[in-house]
Amino acid sequence: MASRILVVDDEIDIQNILVEFISVKFDVIIDSVNSGKEALDKIKKKKYNLLITDIRMSDVDGITLITTLKKNTPEMAENQPDNIWIMSGHITSEQCEVLTNANCIAMQKPLDLKQLEENLDDLFPRKKSKK
Repeated sequence: MASRILVVDDEIDIQNILVEFISVKFDVIIDSVNSGKEALDKIKKKKYNLLITDIRMSDVDGITLITTLKKNTPEMAENQPDNIWIMSGHITSEQCEVLTNANCIAMQKPLDLKQLEENLDDLFPRKKSKK
């Protein structure tokens, strides 16, 4: 069964860059949504190996998304993402504490795509090159 990644960002350009970058290099299935609320709806229905989310979004922000997931309610317990990475241009000390307690990896915006690729290499197989 293929690995799954969910990308959550209300900035469509960032979302598209991530989806394209990952899908070209790694053998994974990628879903993307524009909000934390949409992410919660997706996670209720599917199991993801990695959740990559922005921290600042208008409806349900990244911190609320993570704390909701970590409450481990019956509807979320079965589909907890294996790994959670959060993106932000600025993380407060309170947010940092939540992320640390939830075992999340924080990534600074603008994203370093080389570092992202190295982190993904630790989790997912590369696409096989076509000859």
